Amino acid sequence: AIQAIGVWSTLQHIFENTLLSFQHHSSNGTTEIVDKVALVTGANRGLGLATAELLIRRGVHTLLLCRSRPAGVAAVDRLFPDPSLRAQCTVIECDLTSFVSVRKAASDVVLALMRMSTRLDYIVANAGIMDIPTFQTGQDGYELQMQVNSLSHALLIHLLLKAGVVRSSPDSRILSVSSFAHRGYVAHLDDVPNDPLTMDPALYHPKLAYARSKWCQILLMQELRTSVESTYGIQAACLSLNPGVVYTD
Repeated sequence: AIQAIGVWSTLQHIFENTLLSFQHHSSNGTTEIVDKVALVTGANRGLGLATAELLIRRGVHTLLLCRSRPAGVAAVDRLFPDPSLRAQCTVIECDLTSFVSVRKAASDVVLALMRMSTRLDYIVANAGIMDIPTFQTGQDGYELQMQVNSLSHALLIHLLLKAGVVRSSPDSRILSVSSFAHRGYVAHLDDVPNDPLTMDPALYHPKLAYARSKWCQILLMQELRTSVESTYGIQAACLSLNPGVVYTD
């Protein structure tokens, strides 16, 4: 479940403003987004599930990337008893603690899009963890919050762009769910002696590590904003967002 200060209105605001150019109103007055395909990470719970639900109910076929595929399928079944809505969902396993899993998930996404003869219009890099109390690493040796929140998303987005499965359009969106907490790392840049991609376990602090991972997410979107066309040959708006104060699982 999600409890938030205006979280649902925040999601509504994000989609009304970023997807406005290709939506229309249905006969019952609700806003629909037609002929579009989205990918959302961390989509079986929390903000990711809320985002996926909003997209699916608006008519967007959504690829739900989840650490556990059974958990993703269970979330879809619970949320959408209507078979016509479940048909708009594709659940793919993606464990962001492992680059091997990320590469497999990217391949599965490409295959799913080929079967549908379509491309991605939206990528929502939502999955994340925070405040891990003790220093831990992902399966590839990076500090856990950095790998899950930033590096694995960077790899996933790169693989999908490289595969040519993101639609080239001024309406395409790559969204990274960051946080205003990134300021906590920027404020300490002069005090951090180690490389941004590594971390001395002796210097580990949960909130600083989280802030650093969110700062890197913003840097990735800033870089993609200026280079996505020259590097990958496509048009897409690359944005980072702060969802606000959210109490979620």
